[in-house]
Amino acid sequence: MTNVAVLETPQVSNPYQLATVDKAKAFIDQNFSDQLSLSDIARHSNMSVFHFSRLFKKVTGYSPHQYLLYKRMDSAKDVLKDSELSITEAAHRTGFSSVEYFATVFRSQYGLNPTQYRRQIKNSSGFQVLV
Repeated sequence: MTNVAVLETPQVSNPYQLATVDKAKAFIDQNFSDQLSLSDIARHSNMSVFHFSRLFKKVTGYSPHQYLLYKRMDSAKDVLKDSELSITEAAHRTGFSSVEYFATVFRSQYGLNPTQYRRQIKNSSGFQVLV
């Protein structure tokens, strides 16, 4: 999975398009732990799914789904590091309905499964693993 944090450079200069995508990103940022669909995000942006997806990708360089996964994974790292929630609870808290999918995406993004990540964080004596 691509690290979308480095892809923040807008590909368009139309202020309306930029504002629409910024509004969608803010909506995702506030609601990523809910069961969001592409339709929900597009509807919030007052656009069809097709046009919204094209615009989001054009402006950001990545899909709305990639951005949503990035937000969920970023939050999952914090939940795993800062709480004693089970992996299942951490998955649900960060918007995943399937623990298996959560673990697959986590491993793909960080090279460790959630349990290994938590163990590594807890075992590091005062040092954080940079992923």
